[in-house]
Amino acid sequence: MNKEYTLEQWEEEMKANPISLKLSNGSSFAFGRNLPCPQCKTIGFYGPRKDPIDNPTRKYRACKFCGFWQDIWGKNIEKTGGKPYQCIMVICKNCQTYDWRADWAFYLGSCPKCHATMEKAQWPSKNPNHPYCKIRDEIIKFLQAQ
Repeated sequence: MNKEYTLEQWEEEMKANPISLKLSNGSSFAFGRNLPCPQCKTIGFYGPRKDPIDNPTRKYRACKFCGFWQDIWGKNIEKTGGKPYQCIMVICKNCQTYDWRADWAFYLGSCPKCHATMEKAQWPSKNPNHPYCKIRDEIIKFLQAQ
């Protein structure tokens, strides 16, 4: 895995086609791009990202399937030095809403829907029963049909 990640690579990855499809359960999916994660190689959950809410200048790449994260610009560079790290996946047990936190977060937050306290969740890459595994399988079928 490439430890260095440059602004040029981030800009190039921003040009990759996003994955957007209608799932078999009727919901829509639009998480990542048609790029494999450098860590788990899963397509559809990985991509370059910006943080328009907390810090509009923050630029990073992330995989919401295995937790791979790497910042190239913004507030987390001081903590990470630009090296890859793994985020924490959190879930609201009431709403089944997922979110992500930096691994140094002391407070996991509350659900944006019901305001219950979020709890740590296992990454889909480590849990074959995670609902994102079904989405991954649908993405694979979608891409194979193209």
